[in-house]
Formats: sequence, C-alpha cells, structure tokens
Amino acid sequence: MKRQIFFVFLLVLCLGLMAQQVDWYDMKFEKGVGTLTIKNYSFDQIWETTIKTLIMDKAKILVAEKGGKVINAQKDKSFSASNYQIQIVFIENEDSVSLIATTECQSEDRARRDGLYALASKIGDNKAREKLEKRIFEKLIANLSK
Repeated sequence: MKRQIFFVFLLVLCLGLMAQQVDWYDMKFEKGVGTLTIKNYSFDQIWETTIKTLIMDKAKILVAEKGGKVINAQKDKSFSASNYQIQIVFIENEDSVSLIATTECQSEDRARRDGLYALASKIGDNKAREKLEKRIFEKLIANLSK
C-alpha cells in the first residue's frame, strides 16, 4: 500500500512539473511582428542565449545594446540560401521577458515590384517573416531548455 501511495505521489509530482514546463513561453505573430514571452528565466539568461542562437544560425550581430535591450543581426547569402535582417527588442515584465522580433527578408528585385505582383509579394513576405521569426524563436526555446 505504501508503494502505491508513493508511486501516485511521484506521478502527480512529475505531471505537475511537466505542466509547468509547457507554459513557460508563449509565441504570437501579428502583421509581420513576432512576440515571444518567456517566464522563469532572467533577462541576462535570455539575452545571452539569444546572442548564441543568432550566432549558431550564422547571423552577424550588427548591434547588441544590452542597456537599450536591442539586438540587430543580419544573415547574408554567403552562408545560406536565405538572407535576412532581424531586430529583437526585449521588454522586461515582473514575471517574464518579452522579445519582439521584426525581420526583413532581403530580395534582389523588391524595388521593381508593382501592382498585383507587389501585393502578392507583400503577403508572401509576411508569411516568410513569420516562418523565419518562428524558426529563430524555436531555436531560442530549445537552447534555453538545455
């Protein structure tokens, strides 16, 4: 009987810990802007992990102002098929840190686009930005949970 009670106690404890780990972050994407809110980590931990994540993604850090809570990074075609520029702004709350990311996917003929092609390109660009921001956020979450 004691073993069964102990087993049930451990099971409840494990389920409780798993439930806490699931909701330690929240991702949202609206109109080309991605927001990641992270709980249970300090600003310093998130800052350092974000820098490491961008470097692991072979992005060049252009600006990293910890006091201003802003990171600008760029990845060019010399490293991969995609190139982008990303700006991440950090906002500290009482119990969490929010990262607001805006990206610009760079393309060669963007200046010449007009009419319906420009509208379709803009919609495609928003999807590409969301995909890129989500990929960076997912890598950051994976690096934080290590």
